[in-house]
Amino acid sequence: MASPKSETKAVVDGTGKALAGVFAGSLMVMAKAAKQCDDGGSSYCEDYEGWALACSVIGVALSLTMIILLRCMPDFKKDTPYVVLVFFLAALWIAGVGTMTFKRPYKNTADNGYFGAWIATLSAMSLVSEALQSCMDGLKSKLGDERALNWWFQLFAASFVAMVQSGIDCDAAKDCEDELVWAVAASSVSFLLVIVMIIIVCVTDSGPCLFKWMSLGLVVWWIGGVGVSTYKKGPYVNMGNGYFSMWLALFASFQLFGILFFAPAGEPEKEDGEDTPTKEAKEILDKSAKGVTGYITALFLTSSACMIAASLVCDEMNDQPNGDCKEYEAWAVGASAVSVILTLFLLIATFLELLDKHMFDLIMVICSAILFAVWIVGTYTMTFKRPFKMERGNGYFGAWLSLILSFWWWTSVTPGVKEAMAKLEQYGGWAYQVLAIASLIEGLQAAHDCHEQDCDENHLGFAVAAGWVSFIFVVVVYVLVAVDCWNRIGAIVAAIFFAIWWTAAAGVLTYDKPYLTFGNAYVGIWLATICSWLILVDVLLNDGDGTAVEQPRVVEEEAPEETGNEPAQEDPVRQEDAE
Repeated sequence: MASPKSETKAVVDGTGKALAGVFAGSLMVMAKAAKQCDDGGSSYCEDYEGWALACSVIGVALSLTMIILLRCMPDFKKDTPYVVLVFFLAALWIAGVGTMTFKRPYKNTADNGYFGAWIATLSAMSLVSEALQSCMDGLKSKLGDERALNWWFQLFAASFVAMVQSGIDCDAAKDCEDELVWAVAASSVSFLLVIVMIIIVCVTDSGPCLFKWMSLGLVVWWIGGVGVSTYKKGPYVNMGNGYFSMWLALFASFQLFGILFFAPAGEPEKEDGEDTPTKEAKEILDKSAKGVTGYITALFLTSSACMIAASLVCDEMNDQPNGDCKEYEAWAVGASAVSVILTLFLLIATFLELLDKHMFDLIMVICSAILFAVWIVGTYTMTFKRPFKMERGNGYFGAWLSLILSFWWWTSVTPGVKEAMAKLEQYGGWAYQVLAIASLIEGLQAAHDCHEQDCDENHLGFAVAAGWVSFIFVVVVYVLVAVDCWNRIGAIVAAIFFAIWWTAAAGVLTYDKPYLTFGNAYVGIWLATICSWLILVDVLLNDGDGTAVEQPRVVEEEAPEETGNEPAQEDPVRQEDAE
């Protein structure tokens, strides 16, 4: 059994990143709202605009206070005041995002205020989920995998947001019909179904089985909902609450489907007379533990979105006089099609258990490496050249998400790399991986812009330095962690550097110039900034020594036995003998 300290540590890890997300999102909104109030004068900073500033200031102050309290008093999260603060933060940002992004001042703006509000809200909801973990143990045991409940929660939230946004748009439209009516129906039915799913699991023994098949039904349902609503003449072809919520609902339903169909439910069965799981059950659990099916199902979805978007572009080109789908457009279709075919094959092979463990691991390494290489080239050509350079829809997001997912997949199954990333978990984990990609995105885009414009203007020189300096430092951290030359002091110093470096970059480049609106560099800057704060809070709240996660557990568990059976002066004597 894990020691109390190890259990606390696991909670702190998740809580730290969530609190950092609330802080970073609140800071984004606060800076944006303060700048708008300063530019517009006192008469402007009223009503919704004044509320945006007040909400974000409260969010910054409260999240920072909670981080300090958790650092000074780790047991604070077990007290009632902590739970009250968590629910207050969630209520604050639900009200904040509901007014800021559904009304004003950030409705359909796709700027720092819009994204900051949603980042703070989602992070606050993650804190609520962490606080309610102990209340959901019964549901987790029924479903067999706690990830299923987490993705159900996200599906519920996404369906609710899509339902509200489509309802508002339908009420405002002159004629609510066709694709808009379908958007309302898709989100409303999904919202009701996810509620029915959790009720069935709670009150019946057959709930997990129904939960499993209903997740498949929701995948099919949301494929239709997203296909109609976000392609061609759909109401949500551009970024906004409707667009993001519908895609998140489809993504969550896919993840729920992948977990329930490709991972075992509950404990593995034991053979008669044995106290340990069977060999076959161990292999299944090993596959599930790697989490590869989650990456594969997600990559299949994002690749499909990109392939469909590229195919529509090609179809439009072929319909034009002397039109021909070739070069970058044809490559976009081909690259995404390769990804779709490989991921679909792997899903089928995993579901039918066509491969033994050794072959499965080998194929995972080969396929992940191939698709990672494909998406490095594919994402660069699609979003820096054509056909999605100026598009901010399914093709653009599909390409970038596919690159990130293929990178995560490759690092999770490749020997050597996998071990290095496991060591990185105690210093920030996946946030460091995203920081590397984000730094590279920003550095590449800034270098392109420098080539086309004057690097001495619009802070472009600083933009190039911001991305490439960060990327090089992240690689150095990777190497030092891999060779066991890293410790907690170095982790804190590096985290402080990245937080200051990227906060300054975001303040200059996205509030002044040149990256004020959504694009490659904008995405890279804010991903890097948020991840740097996630890393900082994570290492500050992690009170391990940075060398081995297991080491504090041994000290905590053995100490009571020594002090309980031996005199108090034993420790100094042992120390003398050791010297």
